[in-house]
Amino acid sequence: MNLIEVLTSQVLIKSLLVSFLSSSAITLLGIFVVLKKSIFITLAISEVAGLGLILGLYLGINPYGSMILITFFIVILFSFYKNKKYFSEDKIVAIIYALSFCLSIILLSKTTFSQTHIIDSLVGNVLAISNIELILDFVCFLICVLFFILFHKQLFFIYSDPETSCVFGLNYNFLNFLFFLVVGFSIVCFLKSIGIILSFSYLSIPCSFAIIKAKKISDLISKSLIISLSSSFFGTITSFIFDIPLAATIVIYLGIFGVLFTIFIRS
Repeated sequence: MNLIEVLTSQVLIKSLLVSFLSSSAITLLGIFVVLKKSIFITLAISEVAGLGLILGLYLGINPYGSMILITFFIVILFSFYKNKKYFSEDKIVAIIYALSFCLSIILLSKTTFSQTHIIDSLVGNVLAISNIELILDFVCFLICVLFFILFHKQLFFIYSDPETSCVFGLNYNFLNFLFFLVVGFSIVCFLKSIGIILSFSYLSIPCSFAIIKAKKISDLISKSLIISLSSSFFGTITSFIFDIPLAATIVIYLGIFGVLFTIFIRS
């Protein structure tokens, strides 16, 4: 297959569409993850979603249902847990991540689909995405963008100055819960297509670099999206040309573009 055939193939176009939908939606949410300094909470949520998928497959039930149920429970825990005398937030994250990962390994060791499904849960499988799942990804994209449009001002306020936001009548607990609920929902929706690693990378890497050069909120949003979308575009094309894993390639491009962006782009 020559370069022209690769660039015009339906598989590549579908992969680019999934990459653009997931990268833009999750990166917008990742801005608040970085501002709140909750990057590792989202890693734990991603791992729990992966456990939900594996548990559903192991029990022979709808994996999306099991993912949604277990992810919803963890979101409630992270949103409303207050007793930090014995277990700080970092400790809870470490415990949940370690338990989820080990439970996933145990379940996979007792099944016949261990190697294939553990790889798919980590890095996704765009080739296995059906048209219905592609529509689901698009709906998830719309929900994330709509959530960002409706609540970005409130979230910027409560995460940059929680005490003052309460004085102005903003309900921190509710908005925080709603935010992590949308994060969990997006991870569940995009898990099959892009996997845990790329979901976490979209949540953390673009904004972590963009915030270095951003002077205002609009700069932070635009620069995060530029890093994310450009990495998705070149990563997807590189993956298809050289036949290498898609998610891993995009993550590498996120790092490369992030470093270049930091060095060459003015504040």
